[in-house]
Amino acid sequence: MQRYQIFYSRYSFKSKVCNLIIDNVSCKNIVSRALVDYSKLEMEIHPHPYIIGWIKKGLSIKVTGLYHVLISISKLYYDSVACV
Repeated sequence: MQRYQIFYSRYSFKSKVCNLIIDNVSCKNIVSRALVDYSKLEMEIHPHPYIIGWIKKGLSIKVTGLYHVLISISKLYYDSVACV
């Protein structure tokens, strides 16, 4: 039996409400270009660039950078997630 779930949530970032999707079978943390541009996240050069081709048939995207997104749960837990 395959267990596949997608969890949808919302969070606030710089006084703006954003959508968050958590896929329990995904092996990559992906952040949208819109959030990168809006939040002015700094890009770190990816140590091992690669191509993802499963997002849309016929389309492939070259991953060349890493972005660190700060997260918090309540006021008790803070962390950073590395995203491509």
